[in-house]
Amino acid sequence: MTTFLDNINCLKSMKERKLLSRRFRYSPIANYIMNETQRVHVTAFRNKIINGEFKYIERSCPVCDLSEFLVIGEKDRCGFPVFTVLCKVCGLWQTNPRLEDIGYKSFYQNHYRYIWGGKRKASKEGFYKGRANSQYEFIIKSNLDLKESSKILDIGCGSGSLVYKFSKGGYDCIGIDYDDYNFEYGKSIGLNLLNCSLGDLDYSKKYALVTMSHSLEHLNNPNQYLNIIYEMLEDNGYLFIEVPSIQNRSFGTDLMHSITFPHVFGFTLQSLSNLLGKERFSLYIHEGGTGGRHLSAIFQKSKKQISFISDFQNTETFLRSIERNRFFKIDYMYKKAKFHSYGFRSKVGLSHLSSWLGKMSKKAY
Repeated sequence: MTTFLDNINCLKSMKERKLLSRRFRYSPIANYIMNETQRVHVTAFRNKIINGEFKYIERSCPVCDLSEFLVIGEKDRCGFPVFTVLCKVCGLWQTNPRLEDIGYKSFYQNHYRYIWGGKRKASKEGFYKGRANSQYEFIIKSNLDLKESSKILDIGCGSGSLVYKFSKGGYDCIGIDYDDYNFEYGKSIGLNLLNCSLGDLDYSKKYALVTMSHSLEHLNNPNQYLNIIYEMLEDNGYLFIEVPSIQNRSFGTDLMHSITFPHVFGFTLQSLSNLLGKERFSLYIHEGGTGGRHLSAIFQKSKKQISFISDFQNTETFLRSIERNRFFKIDYMYKKAKFHSYGFRSKVGLSHLSSWLGKMSKKAY
């Protein structure tokens, strides 16, 4: 185990120090304007890391089990020390070295809600909107041969919106989540929502379908988690996964926006298939990914591992092109101009730049 300063010194001594650009080197400066609550919690958790309260652990790649990495950056958009790398063998984007489990647990329990949560408690109106509708439609139209009596498990269910859709469709669906903050409305309408982890469930109960929406990228040990899911699925059962896509073209405005402390992994369709293939899941159907914000895929339980196909060259080329071309994006220039204070822009004769770029940005989009 190492401390934050050990890792900074280690990265400085590495032969391959070339990052996407110098702005990805560590500094505590955030890449966006935070409110006071965000600022307080970012500073508090960053100080815990810098003071050595939590240790970093170097891990091998969960796909190829090797440790050959291209360093992308040393910080995330909040100014947290996050060591983002790209596996040079299989192409998986990951944080490495990364904090021990207790560090992530402290973050989620004490800070996550205040930094990224915003207005998190689901209202009655918000419960029936959002991603659950499109996810349910994608799963149903994929012809998975689900029976009305089929058991379905939603991991990281949040407010229970997807559980509601399946329950309304006649399926036996339950949802689990570490955080019961959003359970209130779902439970009031009779949904089966449990405040527990996957390991707390009865492994002998088999499910026809397991769903994970924007959860996989947060896991410190995805292989262990996927192994448990594999054992809980029926033979030929299905696993639905939705994750953010690192091929999101909106990152063309600023790739730094895609680097966040909670996201331990970043996926393309190929790197996601590589990880799932190692744990004996074969790709059944997918949508989104290239250019879009979300990557949705359904995998089927199989009996053998699937060899990975390297995605390193394609991913590296994509990331470098996005970073290189950001100055040609009006929206990027607008956000950067807006980020700097009026006083600073006035001193350099650019006091009206933000408003002018804002008008140009609206025309461009």
